[in-house]
Amino acid sequence: MSTSKGKVFVIGLDGATFDLARTWIDEGRLPNLAGLMREGVHGELASTIPPISAAAWASFSTGLNPGKHGIYHFRQHVPGTYRQKIATGGDRKGKSLWRILSDHGKKVIVVNIVMTYPPEQVNGFLVSGLDSPGTGSNYTCPAELREELGQAVRGYVIEPDLAQFARRDRYDLVYRNIISCLEARNAAVEYLLDKYEYDFFAVNFRATDLVQHHFWKFINEAHPLYDEAQAREYGHCIRSVYEKLDRIVGELLTRCDDQTTVVVMSDHGFGTDSARTVYLNRWLQEQGWLSFVGGGDEGGGLRQVFGKIEQGARGLLRKLIWDFARQHAPQGLKDLLKRELPDLTNTLKSPTTYHAIRWAQTVAYSDEHRSNIWINLKGREPEGIVEPGAEYEALRDEIIERLRTLHDPETGTAVFSEVYRREELYPGQQVGVTPDIHMVLTQDPLYVSRPSRSAHGSGSVATLTPKQLSAGWLISGRHRPNGVFVMKGPGIVRGRALTGLSIMDLAPTILTVMGHPVLDSMDGRVIEEAFTSTPEVRSEHDDSGEEPSSNGGVYSEAEEDEVADRLHGLGYI
Repeated sequence: MSTSKGKVFVIGLDGATFDLARTWIDEGRLPNLAGLMREGVHGELASTIPPISAAAWASFSTGLNPGKHGIYHFRQHVPGTYRQKIATGGDRKGKSLWRILSDHGKKVIVVNIVMTYPPEQVNGFLVSGLDSPGTGSNYTCPAELREELGQAVRGYVIEPDLAQFARRDRYDLVYRNIISCLEARNAAVEYLLDKYEYDFFAVNFRATDLVQHHFWKFINEAHPLYDEAQAREYGHCIRSVYEKLDRIVGELLTRCDDQTTVVVMSDHGFGTDSARTVYLNRWLQEQGWLSFVGGGDEGGGLRQVFGKIEQGARGLLRKLIWDFARQHAPQGLKDLLKRELPDLTNTLKSPTTYHAIRWAQTVAYSDEHRSNIWINLKGREPEGIVEPGAEYEALRDEIIERLRTLHDPETGTAVFSEVYRREELYPGQQVGVTPDIHMVLTQDPLYVSRPSRSAHGSGSVATLTPKQLSAGWLISGRHRPNGVFVMKGPGIVRGRALTGLSIMDLAPTILTVMGHPVLDSMDGRVIEEAFTSTPEVRSEHDDSGEEPSSNGGVYSEAEEDEVADRLHGLGYI
């Protein structure tokens, strides 16, 4: 068949999950989503590993796995250091879907997709998303669109600051700000639709992600932080956001003609947080692979031991003070702290969990915000002690073998469902930005990797009390790997449920729908079973895989602090 050459309209519902939506569809609460499912195809959409928005949206936009596009998480290791930086869309390799379409002369409008800052030059309009510092930055293409949106849309923000209200238990204000941001985002979409023509339009509404992060404890009686009184007050909030977005989807559908293919998707799913915890650096210490400062007698007497304890404690204290100041202090005070403490910058840019590690006696470590392990490799890490080659591979094999047999001592449950060498999971020339070992935490019941500095009691696997859980983390809902996918349009099968879908499949499928070749570098496939007859799939050679979308280094220190605050409040770093 000849595939449709019409328009494509993508509606992202960040973090939306059929685990919730199916019940509300059956109850008639989401009529527009239900109608799309009847008129088209639908299925769960596998996210990246881990199911984190930075990697997932980069895979959506390129059709590539993180080993090729180079975005594994919001934080990236700085080569040759133990420091990390906040990743941006400028670090992404490979051509985006909208870049490809622009090169073919198509008009594109892209709004609020994660990992699109700084904005690429496109044939149309691009409004950057979560990795933008704020509306004071150059977050639009063309640049003059920033002022235009500022005048046309009242209250437009990149991301609402919800953590300040959640810390005070003011969930009424958390919810109010989520809705305010959603309404402004939709107003921006309507403005762009009213004023400009497009061949491809993509928007991401982050309200689903935000409300689920903060309000999941109010809908799950088994949640360790469930409170009946608060559930009566706030238990409707997640459903209300889904219902409001369903109405927005319905309004957007009225703007699409019968030759427009509509895609509704999410970058990952969602589920409850859990008190079940693994402390990876503590586990590595138990296995003899990591040494904490002051964690053992290394000779030289008590003076040397206490000296190292003091050294590690000072680094940790600086970091903890800065984390507090970063969230609560004005920018002027932050700048003063950096000027008065010359060595602060390196301290701030490395994870807190690193400051108590004795690197000279450590062969493996984790940043513990993700379920991963790095080898302290000679020639790569500044104080690496593991020889590349046979020693590296033997150590990695042994760590993987023990990870696969790690069980919760209380329940006997395996902590990890899968363990991968990085090249097995993410083949590609950018695999070096990812850790040496990737683990998938067991999902049911859920286990969460948390920093060893926050550990209570002894042991590397623990179940936190409600008090311990609420003291350390604001969020109550966490990402899951099962996103949503719905597509309807000319030449698309009606009412068919699909399986085996990946977020990397969307870019090649959309290109095929629009009659354009699929880049041969893409890891995703065309979802041929979604079409009424076999689509014509053409291929085009791509040799741009090593080219970043920008030159990187796009943040000032103040801007990086702002983005870090945002990600910290969401539990991402």
